[in-house]
Amino acid sequence: MHIAEIITIIEQMAPLQGAASWDASGLQVAAHRTDATRLAVCLDPSPASITAALELGAQCILSHHPLALKPSLPNRIDHYHEVLRLLLTNDVPLYAAHTSLDVNSDGPVSWLARELHLDNLAVLEPTGPGTGELPHGFGLAG
Repeated sequence: MHIAEIITIIEQMAPLQGAASWDASGLQVAAHRTDATRLAVCLDPSPASITAALELGAQCILSHHPLALKPSLPNRIDHYHEVLRLLLTNDVPLYAAHTSLDVNSDGPVSWLARELHLDNLAVLEPTGPGTGELPHGFGLAG
């Protein structure tokens, strides 16, 4: 599948306009690669999770949390720069769907609310168009 198609599918479920203004959802690290047959998904793009994904043959990686909220220059060796090295060396793109996914009415907040049998939900921090809406039938525990 084309990587652009993968990103389109992700952004249909987690539109970037729903992301919080302080967040860095979206393409984190670009690659020359245009196709992928193996997609890895992780919570955090840590050196350990990226290494494990690459060892399993991942050609594209989707993480929930972004690599960094603010990119930094490579003026020291740390986890951020180790992840960059791994991804760039292997020509593997990294995409993050953080608050863009969190605000989805079928996203993590909603499934957690369902599991906890909450009702009377209220949006605490609308982040973009359509994010002030509530999933049907959920709310605060009383």
